[in-house]
Amino acid sequence: MDFVRVFDELASFLGERTALVPRPEHLIAMKVQAMKNDPRREPQDLADVQGLMRSVATLDRAEVRGYFERAGLFARYHALERSL
Repeated sequence: MDFVRVFDELASFLGERTALVPRPEHLIAMKVQAMKNDPRREPQDLADVQGLMRSVATLDRAEVRGYFERAGLFARYHALERSL
């Protein structure tokens, strides 16, 4: 999924209006928590996280790493970093 395109389309839809949207780091935090709670979600959620990590140049990777560490999924983060 092209996350930049999703947010561009949201901006086009809203026109002159503004909307609060979660930071990419917070979207990743929710994905990490979902994987921790239900490991069956891991393949799709990891793919989504990878897409965000590839698409968002300003992503705070230290913050993202912390979410994975706190969830006990640091090995998954390390594998993502190697894949990028």
